[in-house]
Amino acid sequence: MLESCDRMMLVWRLREAIKPPIFHWSLTAFQRIQRDSLYRWLDFGWGNVGWSADPGYLHAVTEYAQRTEGPILECGSGLTSLLLGVVAPGRTISLEHTPKWKTIVESSAAKYSIPVDIRSTNLVSYGDFEWYSLPEDIKKIKFSLVICDGPPSETHGGRYGLMPAARELLNDDCVILMDDAEREDERRIIEQWRVSFDLQSEVRETGKEKHAILRFRRSPVVSASWKLRRL
Repeated sequence: MLESCDRMMLVWRLREAIKPPIFHWSLTAFQRIQRDSLYRWLDFGWGNVGWSADPGYLHAVTEYAQRTEGPILECGSGLTSLLLGVVAPGRTISLEHTPKWKTIVESSAAKYSIPVDIRSTNLVSYGDFEWYSLPEDIKKIKFSLVICDGPPSETHGGRYGLMPAARELLNDDCVILMDDAEREDERRIIEQWRVSFDLQSEVRETGKEKHAILRFRRSPVVSASWKLRRL
């Protein structure tokens, strides 16, 4: 039994030891060639188990970022912030409520000379939900793409606050990429957005996980009852 535990510990240590060089190799390669096969290595090397986006979502984020010409709003920073800095330099503003995590992501970006713009924000109450406080200087920007991977699920209302708090910042052609669409809370939020904000959604499955692609319908009619909805 002891020998088995020792072997398991050795395997775990080896996995942890190879993550930094794998991440260095894969991110450096991504900066040069941006090959699809790198996403799983980036995800493994980044090593933020349980929180990091899966390779399929990483692919979708970079694909849509390259298609989009306008500004990009990211809710929650991480590996996606680095990839957006590579494929859409100078066009992404990321909202982050955890100072320590913001420092970690910025340090990784600086190491690889990747431009990121991560804003320190607090999670504040909007009444029926909590969401990020919005920096004044972004309130006049019209975003063309939203990467919705925050705030954390334990936040009151989860990710619901994006639409009621920031709808006016999104242009009518904006695309919203919602991670973790396999989870019940996210499915409920998507349905509430669909009804209250006249959105259409498409869910894509990538292995064990799913993400949603949401767009405004051509008729920009928004229900007046959204302010009264509770999760």
